[in-house]
Amino acid sequence: MGHSNHQIKVNKNEFIWNSQEGELTFDGAPALLFWDSAIELFLNTIEEISGSDVSTTVYEVTGFRMGKLVSSYYEGRTDVVELLNEYSDIYKSAGWGIFEIHDYSYEEKRAVVRIRNSWEHRIFKLAGKNKAGVLLPSHCRYFQRTIQARHVV
Repeated sequence: MGHSNHQIKVNKNEFIWNSQEGELTFDGAPALLFWDSAIELFLNTIEEISGSDVSTTVYEVTGFRMGKLVSSYYEGRTDVVELLNEYSDIYKSAGWGIFEIHDYSYEEKRAVVRIRNSWEHRIFKLAGKNKAGVLLPSHCRYFQRTIQARHVV
């Protein structure tokens, strides 16, 4: 039999596909791969069943919790500048879009984050919806809290 593991590095991030077991990992954590249209269907189904207001709340809470999950992979890291750069590469490597920190101030407890070509924007555009993303900004709110807690003065 041939190789069952296929490995690729994108920036500093590593993807490993175990074709024999049907598993994908991203930086050592189990991961899934979906087309934008599949996620669009999933999000639209939530909105259809629960309504616009409730689905927005679900997306906000989910985004916040996802931010918490991603941050947990980097616990114990205290170099804020390095961590910000790594987050940017992680998002880009995973196909989430371009995540840029334009300004960050620990003292003011403020961060200006710009996300370009996000998967959320692509999905809304694909669906012909002209609305702002909710999930990723909520994700970034947790990220901002985490960075503030890890800042070493």
